[in-house]
Amino acid sequence: MSVVAASLTADQVFIEALSLPARVRSELAERLLASLEGEKIQKEIDQAWSVEVLERCKAFEEGRMTSRPADEVMRELYAKLK
Repeated sequence: MSVVAASLTADQVFIEALSLPARVRSELAERLLASLEGEKIQKEIDQAWSVEVLERCKAFEEGRMTSRPADEVMRELYAKLK
């Protein structure tokens, strides 16, 4: 963020944006909304992974899932990628 933008309040930015042509305001609004959607999507991804981790831990503790050494798994994956 630039020093100029950091010193402006949201109200000041809004007032300045109103002076822009409609097309430019529309583009700005789309970009601002897209930046929020990215944050929302990341939160949803983080929540989904949290649920997945808890489910996997529970399955392991209940004996419904086994474990393997990481180096063994990585060797197998590397061999498949060759």
